[in-house]
Amino acid sequence: MSSESPLVLVVDDDRDGREMYSATLTRAGFRVEQAMDGFEAVDKGYKLHPDLILMDLLMPRLDGWEVIGWLKNNRNTREIPIVAVTGAQAEQRELAREAGVHAVLVKPCPPEALLGEVRRVLAERVS
Repeated sequence: MSSESPLVLVVDDDRDGREMYSATLTRAGFRVEQAMDGFEAVDKGYKLHPDLILMDLLMPRLDGWEVIGWLKNNRNTREIPIVAVTGAQAEQRELAREAGVHAVLVKPCPPEALLGEVRRVLAERVS
C-alpha cells in the first residue's frame, strides 16, 4: 500500500447504497471509486488495483460471486481484499468466505461497522 490514503472500490448496483458507503469512506479519509455492476467492478479492479473492494454479492448481469472468481483467478488482482456487503443468508455468507472474501457485512450496515471492518482488513493486509 502506498503512503497516500487507501483506495476503496465500492461496488453496488443500488445507487443509494453505493453513495452512502462512498460518503462514509470519503469522510473517514479514504479515496473512493465506484462501480455500478460486476463488469465495471472487474474492469476497475484490473485498471485501478484498489487497496480493498467493498462489494455487494447480489447484482444483475455479472454478480459478486462471478466478480470474485475473475479477480481471485487473476495474478494481478488475487491479493486485493474483498469485503462483501450483502443481505444474503448465513449459508451464503459462509460460501463468500470460502470463495476468498475477507469479511462479510450484512445490509443494512451501520457506518461504524463498515469502517471498522474496512480498517481491520486493511490492517491485516499490511501486517
